[in-house]
Amino acid sequence: MALPNSPINAESLLAIDIGSVHTRAMFFDVVDGSYHFIASGQALSTAFAPYNDAGLGIINAIRELEKRSSQIFLNPSSQLIVPCRTDGTGVDHVVTTLSAVRDLNLAVIGLVPEVSLQTAVDMAAGLYTRICEIIGLNDFHSTEVKLDRLIRSEPDIVLFTGGTDRGAGRPILRMLDLVSLMLKVLPREVRPHVIYAGNPLLSKRVQESLENLTDVHVVTNLRPSMDVTDPGAAYQTLSRVTIQSQTRKLPGLSKITRQVGSHIEPAPPAINRIVNFLSKVYDPSRGVLGVDLGASAVTVAAAFNGESYLEVNRPLGMGAGIVAILEKSQLKGITRWLPEDIPDDVVREYIWQKSRYPASLPLNRETTLIEQACAREALAIACEKASRRWPQRRPQFEPIMVGGSILSQTENRAQSLMMVLDGLQPAGITTVILDPGSLINALGTAARVNPIVPVQVLESGAFINLGSVISLITSARPGTTVASINLEFEDGARSLHEIQAGELTVLPVRPGQHCVVNLVLMHGARIDQSSSRRPKAFRIFGGSFGLVVDARGRPLRLPSGADARRQLLNRWLAALKE
Repeated sequence: MALPNSPINAESLLAIDIGSVHTRAMFFDVVDGSYHFIASGQALSTAFAPYNDAGLGIINAIRELEKRSSQIFLNPSSQLIVPCRTDGTGVDHVVTTLSAVRDLNLAVIGLVPEVSLQTAVDMAAGLYTRICEIIGLNDFHSTEVKLDRLIRSEPDIVLFTGGTDRGAGRPILRMLDLVSLMLKVLPREVRPHVIYAGNPLLSKRVQESLENLTDVHVVTNLRPSMDVTDPGAAYQTLSRVTIQSQTRKLPGLSKITRQVGSHIEPAPPAINRIVNFLSKVYDPSRGVLGVDLGASAVTVAAAFNGESYLEVNRPLGMGAGIVAILEKSQLKGITRWLPEDIPDDVVREYIWQKSRYPASLPLNRETTLIEQACAREALAIACEKASRRWPQRRPQFEPIMVGGSILSQTENRAQSLMMVLDGLQPAGITTVILDPGSLINALGTAARVNPIVPVQVLESGAFINLGSVISLITSARPGTTVASINLEFEDGARSLHEIQAGELTVLPVRPGQHCVVNLVLMHGARIDQSSSRRPKAFRIFGGSFGLVVDARGRPLRLPSGADARRQLLNRWLAALKE
């Protein structure tokens, strides 16, 4: 509701995040003239068996939120009260993000593999889709063979692209005949949506040819010219069609959809929206990185001065997707991060059990260490894959935002920071921000309704600054002094510190305290591959762990001997706890 004499139109907002393991309800409202995160409720998701009704999890999460916030959101019939009533019950706006999904099959049809087809594949990587078939001009099979492949792939969506503006026409028309033939062969109830994002001169022809066969969505060209990409409209349409398809597949979701209208979207574009916004606010010479380590997917969103790169790694995660970590890294990739001797068969058995019961929690120190080791590998796998499309393979980010239950629900924050540093291995100078309430999805979708909400909540203290981190590239022998750091504080105090290769060092900067860092590098150490070794001065402010200097080198190399490796892992963690 609008508050008198308030500088903003203070309408409350409820954000619902439907995950594969948990459903969360988060409440945002105005306090002292600005938006704040008030409270959240959490319940087990019920989208899949045995419940098969996403609405039950939503209601349970909102009921939990009501207990924590002393606010009423549901009427006696368990329906959302929208908008807020004069008695204070209800909420003005509701938005929903969805990550409890079954992958949709996407067939990509275009012309040149290195141009329109690759652009389409890269764009689809930012959603919960699985490329089931790709057909381009370099596919010389007969029409019958290509038609058979398309039908067997059972696509939910066909992304049809190709040709620059005023470019190729005949090849697209041949592809159009193939799409039309496929739609005519398939029963109407299983025909896929078609999104056309090709030569606009043929848009009307495509629309007229297919509109009586299925739902057709004509958008702007993905590649208006050979050196220009424009995925915005195609991505938004693909996101919307994905939600429409998922709504039909997830019983109970349609109820909430009717109440929130169009304010429901997959989680990846929500994360991407926040990261893209921050990249325009922070230093344009560096990027912004956002990582969500979920139960069945790891989403990596990177943006450089407004240019976004979004990658959804699925199945990969800390629930049902944990087996994919074992398959991609093999057992030794996981056990190398264990600071204690845990038998291989115990590790393997726990991973399989976790995949079968993703809502289960680690019951002891042993299983906690196994999950944290898996989290490091999941972050490394996802970041490595995403970095292949970045302008640089190891760019500097400021800040890095991370979220996920495994990172926020730790015994102490030192474990959270260690997982991030080991898994992502950031370069240069950055700030690591933890999203303990899993708010970033909600804020990204809330921005569509009220852009002020995410801006003010990000500044409100709802996120935790784990610390500023200086990561050094060095090949010096462990124990060699590779840097000298002189800290200058605003009150005139100074402190001098020497940094040894192979170590993590925590420097005494209080949370929120500003200081100037005077850095002198030695013995070939660098901040990044392109930097010089000349003295550097820059300003930072402290986080939970003050200023952390990571002089372990990039890429991080662990001893081959098991005992030496475990001792080193324990020493690094102890350095953060001191």
